[in-house]
Amino acid sequence: MKKLLITLNVDGKYAPEVVRLTQPFQAQYAKKIGAEYHIITERKFEHTGLPLNVEKFQLHKIAPEFDYTLFVDADAWISPDAPDFFEMFNDKSVVFFNGIDNRLDRFAASQYSRRSNARVGACTWFVGCSDWTAADLWAPPDDWAALINTIQTLWCEAKTGQCKREHLIDDCQLSDNIARYGLKVKTINGLCEEMGRQNLWLTHLYNCPEHAKSIEIRRRLDDMGISYPV
Repeated sequence: MKKLLITLNVDGKYAPEVVRLTQPFQAQYAKKIGAEYHIITERKFEHTGLPLNVEKFQLHKIAPEFDYTLFVDADAWISPDAPDFFEMFNDKSVVFFNGIDNRLDRFAASQYSRRSNARVGACTWFVGCSDWTAADLWAPPDDWAALINTIQTLWCEAKTGQCKREHLIDDCQLSDNIARYGLKVKTINGLCEEMGRQNLWLTHLYNCPEHAKSIEIRRRLDDMGISYPV
């Protein structure tokens, strides 16, 4: 069984203060679940003129080569106590996230979401899929500009300026792909709720500066008594 844990850090320049806290734990988790650990460092979608998050769509070709693929943003911390989520869900037909949003909060309805009545708003900082679903889930948009025009940031995102419409294109496209292909979705948060426990396995902040992210990760590490680079 081939598993892949993959992240994105083009040229190794993203948020060094944060990545030096997250990357060792991502690599450790990959080893724990018997997965290869890979970092996307080169651009393939530079022609779009869009931010680096569009490079996640390289998974359209990469992920189908593995039985299971987990994409994790470079600024996401995984607890050493986290279980193998693929074993927890144990269903190749399921796509899973840490949590999901209501797609209509940010993204206009599409013909696919109307047809399927799917309101899943994908949160692509943590995405699990199998070779059964990978090509459909990570299919890039046909028209990047048209897709951006269907996105509206939340008030809190517009206020901070940390998250712009083009930064949500991956979330929007995966939301449409889920509706278009009728993919089944589950979440780590939902799994924890079923188990009657808190989700302490993952830490990720998105609408804040790099320094705030590193403070929160260090707080979690302090709480667990785990040493880290100063």
